Amino acid sequence: WHCNLPGGHYLTLLQGSPHLSAYVNVLRQSAKLLKFNPQNPSGHYSLDLANCSDFEVGQRLLILDRWEAMLRSELRRRDVGRRPGSCIFDECFNGEELTTGLLDWRWHEKGILDLNYASGKRLPEEEAPVADEQFRKLCQALLCSQLLPEAKVGALRPVSHHFTFSAFQLRSLCLQTASPSARAELFEIFLQRVVDIQNLKLVLETLEPSRRHPFRLNQCMTFPYIQ
Repeated sequence: WHCNLPGGHYLTLLQGSPHLSAYVNVLRQSAKLLKFNPQNPSGHYSLDLANCSDFEVGQRLLILDRWEAMLRSELRRRDVGRRPGSCIFDECFNGEELTTGLLDWRWHEKGILDLNYASGKRLPEEEAPVADEQFRKLCQALLCSQLLPEAKVGALRPVSHHFTFSAFQLRSLCLQTASPSARAELFEIFLQRVVDIQNLKLVLETLEPSRRHPFRLNQCMTFPYIQ
């Protein structure tokens, strides 16, 4: 689907750190780039453009946006984005809303860029959910982890494109996530990885009312299905 996949050379470069504190500092500064998943990029991004790793994430999102626009045109898909012709919307720079899209915007060397990205990628019709045994092992690993709920969800994002869930499975994951904010982020990550999207209401019931139609995603994705 996407061509700008990150390679293992990032981790190879990290091995050249002179000491442990430098290694940890580089990991912290490049966290958004290392966790960025071009195969499942939907979500909210807050990028510090003075940080070269964050700047790179912004550039990759721009490439993905143009890639998806080209595919949408070639496949003759209907444009249902919040911003016509783009997957990127609600762009703000240093708290001020941008009057133009990022394609025409002059990128700065520093400042905070906030944006939302809603990918148009969908699962093939023949896609099957993860096997029950594998799903059980995933749930067990998450339950046994001592990490905070937000950290657990963050660890799933880089590998999220390897998972496909049924609505009932995603509901189970949300129910075992204690934090409401982490549960909402989990929903955003795997919304487009649900094979039976017509049963999405099973998942929406696990979210707080204010988060059931997340404003930072394309709201057409969460419109109730007529059954």
